[in-house]
Amino acid sequence: MKQTRHSVVAGAITRMLRPLVRFLLRAGVSYGAFADFARWVYVDVAMKEFGISGRKQTKSRVSVLTGLTRRQVDQVMRDPPPHEAAEADRYNRAARVLTAWTDDSRFLDPEGHPLELPLEETGDGASFNDLVRAASAETPPRAILDELRNAGAISISGTDTVKLEKAYYIPTTSEAEKLDILGMSTADLISTIDKNFFDPEQEEALFQRVVYNLRIRPSALPEIRKRIREILQEVADDTDRFLYQVSDRPTQVDPEQEYKRAGIGLYYFES
Repeated sequence: MKQTRHSVVAGAITRMLRPLVRFLLRAGVSYGAFADFARWVYVDVAMKEFGISGRKQTKSRVSVLTGLTRRQVDQVMRDPPPHEAAEADRYNRAARVLTAWTDDSRFLDPEGHPLELPLEETGDGASFNDLVRAASAETPPRAILDELRNAGAISISGTDTVKLEKAYYIPTTSEAEKLDILGMSTADLISTIDKNFFDPEQEEALFQRVVYNLRIRPSALPEIRKRIREILQEVADDTDRFLYQVSDRPTQVDPEQEYKRAGIGLYYFES
């Protein structure tokens, strides 16, 4: 029997929800709490993104779009957001500093290797404080120093010299920060799929690929994990350097300029 659009969408949503529900149950989130989150997001997205061009969005139209009653829409719009997500700002600031350290010639030796930097200005070359100001002007250097040291990305000698130990940042400070990154990464993937499927103004589909094999022996998984990690880390590093080269520096930011967020998401899976 030929599948209807509704049945195809229902199947896709079921597959998409299964790992999410597994995560929610492990995190102790009840169905009732999830339903409240979903209701708020339905109203927020319908209100902000599904209006009719040239006309102000109305609660009545939101009610029609979402299937909620007008009274429910009104209640949701009076409620505060169910979360205060920070879009992983700390992660982004720390990562920008590491990128500048490996790409900006002011912080590299003649062979292109990251310099060991004095913590504060000495009048003789660049310092760690200079690095932070160049990459993330709005952030106190001490906060970045502590964050990178906790993550094992840097070491500090007894003479207050800062050395780069690894050119990538994985947050270790809190579960909340990791969950922020999880939400951001998942949202980016689904947004790409949505644009490729539904956006009529999209001239060229955004890059989206899945590569897998169904005949992998369990004994081969350790080697596969190691090799794919190396491959994807190289892709991530190359992309990070390229995006840094084509972006405005923090000191060049133009308040009149509209900026876009662009990047890639990489992940490995097995089942």
